[in-house]
Amino acid sequence: CSSANHVICHGIPQNKILKDGDIVNVDVTAFKNSWHGDTSRMFYVGEVSIKAKKLTEVTYNSMMKAINILSKEITLGDIGSIIQNYVEKEGFSVVRDFCGHGIGKVFHQEPNILHYGKKGTGPKLKPGMIFTVEPGLYIRAHKSINKKFHNIGIRIEDDVLITKNGPEVLTFKAPKSINEIENLMSSNNG
Repeated sequence: CSSANHVICHGIPQNKILKDGDIVNVDVTAFKNSWHGDTSRMFYVGEVSIKAKKLTEVTYNSMMKAINILSKEITLGDIGSIIQNYVEKEGFSVVRDFCGHGIGKVFHQEPNILHYGKKGTGPKLKPGMIFTVEPGLYIRAHKSINKKFHNIGIRIEDDVLITKNGPEVLTFKAPKSINEIENLMSSNNG
């Protein structure tokens, strides 16, 4: 899928020409030896707004904050709580219409991984669980429900396996920072 600007996820690639200042989420899935993989990253077209860059940075950081707390000692609610608290302190909002999901031999399966919630609620994590952490954020609306996404929506995703020693990011080859994404884009332009 490719989702441009305000489209949070599941955008269908079209013949639309991207222009300077657009942001695009590329969501890639894989299927190998009966196992599914799912990851997404944001890409910039030319010079994008400071707000788009900040929202991308906060989205990535919120995902990493959640991944960094993963262990068999926490609950699913802890994941959503850490993302929501960080995002709201940064002045943005979590998209509640979509969530992360279990992944494995079935592409979308339990558990649902909400990116908002209350610490200490929900089931505890168990070794062997595989799921996506994929917060979607948008700039908070101001007085108009029609401008809910305010023309900027960001989603970034990684797959995580819970082991007895902590989390293992299965999508480790995907770019992990804004700089890596920009460097990858620059090297592919030359």
